Amino acid sequence: SYPPGTNEKLYEQFFGRLDALRKKYLDEEKDYFLHLLIVLPPYQRKGLGTMLIREGLGAADRDNARTYIEASPMGLGLYKKFGWREIDDIVIDMRPHGGTGMASEKCLMREPGAGSV
Repeated sequence: SYPPGTNEKLYEQFFGRLDALRKKYLDEEKDYFLHLLIVLPPYQRKGLGTMLIREGLGAADRDNARTYIEASPMGLGLYKKFGWREIDDIVIDMRPHGGTGMASEKCLMREPGAGSV
């Protein structure tokens, strides 16, 4: 069941696309997956995201593993700095769901040792 007030069609479209892309690109036996990285607005731009990313990428690099992430436009620049490259898009037209415009996320993959850690 869905939380109260959930737009079920939008939820299914977005998370269905996420699931399909994860199955397409992510090898759950070998790859690392950075699930969520959220820094509250008062603490943004103070190096906290970088600190958290470095910890995970250090482990991935030691294991010679790729690292997969889905990024909002806000986080894309930070992830690219660490060597992630865009591999696919999630684009959803919000108008049929009562919104305006398009919502987009990027799927990214980082090869071991890429970018600055």
